[in-house]
Amino acid sequence: MTTSCKTSSTCDYCGEFKELFVTDYPFELECLCCDDGKHVEYVFHCQDCPPKQPTSEMAKSNINEYIDEAEYDDVRCSTCNGSGEGMWDGSVCRSCKGSGVDMGHLSE
Repeated sequence: MTTSCKTSSTCDYCGEFKELFVTDYPFELECLCCDDGKHVEYVFHCQDCPPKQPTSEMAKSNINEYIDEAEYDDVRCSTCNGSGEGMWDGSVCRSCKGSGVDMGHLSE
């Protein structure tokens, strides 16, 4: 666990806009979202709110959420960037027919 000073923002606990500290909690969980492949959860808190260590279930949930987003990036339509929208207001993307998904992945 490491705590360092950060700029002003909203505290994760009290929700007030104050000078924040960031405390990191390393986990022995493999992930794709952290630089060294071992997962780290960051808690942003003010001086008045002591940080609470995230549970391993929370860390696993955040890892799974990242994986879901990464997998979506692999199938996202490159023409509309997954929005399904065409070039004009109210139009639909010609490549994915408005689904936001690369049609080549649907047949796999």
